[in-house]
Amino acid sequence: MRLRLFLVLAALIALACAASGASASASASAETQLQANRAAARQDARQHLQRLRLPSAVTRIRAEPGFAKSLNGPIELNGRYSAGDDAFWTTSASPHAIITYVQAHRPAGSTADVGTGTSSDTKTGVTSVDVQFSWPDLTAKVLNRTLTVTVVTPLHGRSVIIAQTQSDWFVPRSSSERVPQAVHAVAITLHLGPAGSGPVIKPGGHVQTSTYVVWRTSRVRALVSEFNGLAIVQPSLQPIACPVMLTGSEASGLTLAFKASPTGATLAHAQVSVHRGQTWDDGGGACDPISFWIGAKQQNALASPTFVKQVGKLIGANIS
Repeated sequence: MRLRLFLVLAALIALACAASGASASASASAETQLQANRAAARQDARQHLQRLRLPSAVTRIRAEPGFAKSLNGPIELNGRYSAGDDAFWTTSASPHAIITYVQAHRPAGSTADVGTGTSSDTKTGVTSVDVQFSWPDLTAKVLNRTLTVTVVTPLHGRSVIIAQTQSDWFVPRSSSERVPQAVHAVAITLHLGPAGSGPVIKPGGHVQTSTYVVWRTSRVRALVSEFNGLAIVQPSLQPIACPVMLTGSEASGLTLAFKASPTGATLAHAQVSVHRGQTWDDGGGACDPISFWIGAKQQNALASPTFVKQVGKLIGANIS
């Protein structure tokens, strides 16, 4: 009896160690990818600065002049989730001539924002004009890749050209934040408020609730694989202004319960607000993310502009 008890305890300890080791491995993998993305963002920011072309009538200087700081503010390039680089020049050329030249010789692979931005300080007479260039995201590596060129001009004297680059690194989703392997069915519940009520108007009328159970192995695997491939909402230290969303029993929403069997226990679940029709991208960003729990523990929120539409197609619902 004692031997059997000892063997059972040994087996349980081995399972616990294996689970702990798998979790540690998943965390290590995510951290390795995060470090690689951070290094890629830093290199990306440096390269964008090297791609900038300026006319010959400029002189490189080491630091931002004081008069520029009064209007441009202190330069903060490297943040918790972003990398940046900068450079400075002085010039006696017209600020608009500099901007026109830069626009005509835009950095390779970039797209210029429409028009330019201007600002002024009425107290000091300092003025500025700027243009920004951007590059496409490097999928799952580097995001928000920009170069901003600003020409700041004092009331008297030479202008300063300020070039600033920024690249945000992509924070990967940990492999520990996945639907459990023991899931063999998915119960999908669609809760729809009155047609045309929208997320911000208090609805009145009939609320429709429908439930669908996905149990075929191939479909369950495909749905779980798609869900496991979603990215997390990228962290940001900047405040985000989101519209007021309707919550409560009359709000439209989609719930996915990942179950051990069609009638078994729910091992994980996800929720997202939805709209009727195909004119929205619900679940696509920080304001309306896909919330996810494994057991009772909430995980990082997920984002996808297409996942809600795909689930709607699967269950024959016109939602987005």
